[in-house]
Amino acid sequence: MTRSEEFTLKLTQRSFLTLWCTANPRGKAPGKELCDVLVVCDPDVVIISVKEIDYKATDDVDTGMSRWTSRAVDASIKQLYGAERYLSTVDRVVAKDGSPWIGLPPAERRRVHRIAVALGSKGEVPMAAGDAGKGFVHVLDEVAMQILMNELDTITDCVDFLRDTETFLKNSQVIVPSLEDLLALYLHRGRDYPAETDLLVLTDDIWSQFSAKEEFQRKREADQVSYFWDSLIEYLVGCNRSSWCSDPVFGI
Repeated sequence: MTRSEEFTLKLTQRSFLTLWCTANPRGKAPGKELCDVLVVCDPDVVIISVKEIDYKATDDVDTGMSRWTSRAVDASIKQLYGAERYLSTVDRVVAKDGSPWIGLPPAERRRVHRIAVALGSKGEVPMAAGDAGKGFVHVLDEVAMQILMNELDTITDCVDFLRDTETFLKNSQVIVPSLEDLLALYLHRGRDYPAETDLLVLTDDIWSQFSAKEEFQRKREADQVSYFWDSLIEYLVGCNRSSWCSDPVFGI
């Protein structure tokens, strides 16, 4: 695995747990990977594509951003759509080593979530989520990915946020600097978005203000007991959680 794939896998395992995650599952063609990380927990399927492209500043800022977006975001979106198309034709996922991994939820109740993780922007390129033609795609940089997986650290919490965010952004015009600021709004409102919003403009300090609140810190402390159960599950499925929690990648 590349460093960026390992970064993403460790974060998804921390949130979704190893039992429901696999890295680089096999795609349609021999030797072809389906995506970088796949999460399956009936009825949800989360397809994740990761690209790490070092952003290089140019005299023409728009050209530099466009080039980076094409390589880091558009390429991921193409892989996501291709993976979803292939998954619609099979009922079981094959792991990287060729072993059958897990059965897919039946098509009639399957809910697919698409995440493009674009690393290397250095905060210079805005991440724009939306429908690129074949379904909504959540676009995250390394900061947003880490915050999302750390704060919504159960599969239910995370897919609820992805689903609610997709619906909200489809029905409202929202100007938001980063996904973590949108997450702060969502959590502050009790895991909900404002109803019937025509235009919403968020500033770039909402997450930093929200996460500094005493109530937020108290909740983090209260959540610590739940990690014992996560560790127990990891142990029972043969994965030593401590072996990857103590091995930082990208500073996690």
